[in-house]
Amino acid sequence: MPLYARICAHLVSGAATSREVADALGAGLLGIVRVMRIMRRYELLHVVSWRQDVPCGIPNEVWAFGANLDAPAPLTQKGKVSKKLPNYELMPISVETSSFARVIKCLRETCTYHELRDTTGLSNSTLAPLVAQLRTLGLIHTCDWIRNPHGTPTPILRLGARYSVKEKNATRPAPLGKDPAKRIARQHREKFRNLSHRIVRPVAHVSEPR
Repeated sequence: MPLYARICAHLVSGAATSREVADALGAGLLGIVRVMRIMRRYELLHVVSWRQDVPCGIPNEVWAFGANLDAPAPLTQKGKVSKKLPNYELMPISVETSSFARVIKCLRETCTYHELRDTTGLSNSTLAPLVAQLRTLGLIHTCDWIRNPHGTPTPILRLGARYSVKEKNATRPAPLGKDPAKRIARQHREKFRNLSHRIVRPVAHVSEPR
């Protein structure tokens, strides 16, 4: 997953070929080509154009971050798609790529760390370093804060810190006062406010036994 995050962070800055990504990350070309094509299968990347670096050679994909439609594949002189071009549907299934794709999908909408953990099913030992890396790479930011029933501020995470200068980290709210009566009243207000920030997910209906 750390490699997937680095690839996404590099492509956020601009589209690039697999060779350019491999050179920037200091990784092997064949491994990067395979990983990026598997990421394309899970709608993490898409092809924005094709580039033919070598005359009469096979065109290479120019990748970008996101789940948009691929650019049309170049045609041969006979007007057909070359059989040498990759077939992304035949790429192998990857559990790690699927998990990373679920994390990115959740972060496209607002969610807290606990909601992200519950939705993806990842353990803290796996998810916490990944979220920290995404913050370091500038892929996610804190768009708002909510308080738990004890009054502790909890950040609401969202993907897209590097897409717009307007998306900056929200200011952490001030700590609650020490007055017990005022603290309880604030906790009740925050409790109802938290309900408006929760992500509503469908729950399978289970019929009661007769």
